[in-house]
Amino acid sequence: LAQGCNEGDGLSCLRLAADAMAAGAPESAGPLASRACQSGSPGGCLMRAAQAGRPGFEPLSDGEKAEIFSRTCDRGLAEGCRAAADLALKSGGRGLDWLRNLVRACDAGHSGSCKALRSIPLPDL
Repeated sequence: LAQGCNEGDGLSCLRLAADAMAAGAPESAGPLASRACQSGSPGGCLMRAAQAGRPGFEPLSDGEKAEIFSRTCDRGLAEGCRAAADLALKSGGRGLDWLRNLVRACDAGHSGSCKALRSIPLPDL
């Protein structure tokens, strides 16, 4: 895996980052997640943004996180769509960004997002 990561394989970098997190070594995981993201791994980008500011991971603004989550969502990661929805909720409440990303997460197979959508009360017409 290390050789693949060194040669620019984002998936190898992501696997190494996940292994480092599982081993309790976030100081190693952060740079590996960043390298995975730079190498085109949406999972690496998701890890980088989700862990931003935690030990071993560089801090990112909410705008930077939103951009990364949106890109990972565009690449088909349901978790990226849900993270974008959660960030929109944190930043501005239940607006259109929140709803749009929640729908995208559900469409991508995130069951918790589908459940959240079903729980939204609809007005009587």
